[in-house]
Amino acid sequence: MEDRALVELSERLATVENSPLDVIKRLANDDQISIAGPVLSQSARLATTDLVDIANSKGQEHLLAISCRRHLEEVLTSVLVARGNIAVLHKPSSNPGARFSED
Repeated sequence: MEDRALVELSERLATVENSPLDVIKRLANDDQISIAGPVLSQSARLATTDLVDIANSKGQEHLLAISCRRHLEEVLTSVLVARGNIAVLHKPSSNPGARFSED
């Protein structure tokens, strides 16, 4: 698929509650943030384990998109804090839906 089409697909499916999980995971793992970003920041279809795997393997732009989610579980916030730059660190600290471990 052409990148432009993948960006549009990602934007459209990001907020669809019953979007196809395999498609959402494929979009979320894309190296291009324009494709991955919408689903990383908005899709409820991605499990915390999916997000942790992506946060452990992708760059700062992906971490920033993940940090914009409404809810962040402790395990995910820990990865963001450990791997993120200043921009990534600011998002969870101002997110009322972010949960932090005692560490």
